[in-house]
Amino acid sequence: MMFASQSLSQYLFACKVYNSKVLSKVLSTIQLGKRETNCQVIVTDTYIKFVVDLEDKSFQATATLKTDVFQDYHFPSSTIRFAVNLSNLLDCLGLYGVASSVTAVQLHYPGPENTLVVALSEGDKVTECSLKTCRAEDLLDMRFGAYPLSSKVVIRSEVLKEIVSDFDGLTDKVSFVITRHALTWSARGVASECQVSVPSRAEAF
Repeated sequence: MMFASQSLSQYLFACKVYNSKVLSKVLSTIQLGKRETNCQVIVTDTYIKFVVDLEDKSFQATATLKTDVFQDYHFPSSTIRFAVNLSNLLDCLGLYGVASSVTAVQLHYPGPENTLVVALSEGDKVTECSLKTCRAEDLLDMRFGAYPLSSKVVIRSEVLKEIVSDFDGLTDKVSFVITRHALTWSARGVASECQVSVPSRAEAF
């Protein structure tokens, strides 16, 4: 169902995607830390960006969805920023369960100090969730492009996940070295140490 112009007049922003799993899969990749973690939402005329900063300001995760992902996209004003609890948003998107058929979802945002309305529809079923929003805080400065680039590595995510799991429980700090021949991770615990090296010609890159 397309947006009705009358219903849109009360919102600063509204969008619709015909499959809620598109949103939930993308957002689940940036779910970090505690359930209380807020996700900052940045809305422009070309994309929606979801950003999560860890409490210790050591890590930032970003997911960006371009407007062509959405079947309807209503954005009449300047850039919009607000924050919402990411876990609660994911819970709303998954209300009908993983076994459900295709579930359409609409997001409506009236403006500052208001709730984000998440409307799910599947067949004759329609469910609306209202999520409390708050003012967006300053984000971490992750503009690495502003600094000289000495090394750059692109590695397959499943390989990196396996390597990181090798250090789980050993220590809270891991060092890595990039050379022409290999990418090497190393860590030292109280009673043991671990080192993993991936050759530069490996299929992991």
